[in-house]
Amino acid sequence: MLKQKTFKAALVLFALAIACLGAYQFNGSYVDNEGFLHETFGFIPLAWLSMFGAVLLVAVSYWRTRKAT
Repeated sequence: MLKQKTFKAALVLFALAIACLGAYQFNGSYVDNEGFLHETFGFIPLAWLSMFGAVLLVAVSYWRTRKAT
């Protein structure tokens, strides 16, 4: 069984990833009068990084519990 603290941390990172993707969709993009594209690209790598961290936490926790038994 996964450790409770690690599982909660993974859930927080997963929720952060979903929130970043939602914020990216909510903000949208637009082209101003001068022809410049305004888009919040920072949310995309932050979402991927959070998702990777959540998967990594679950995998390491699972590996440690399998190795311990």
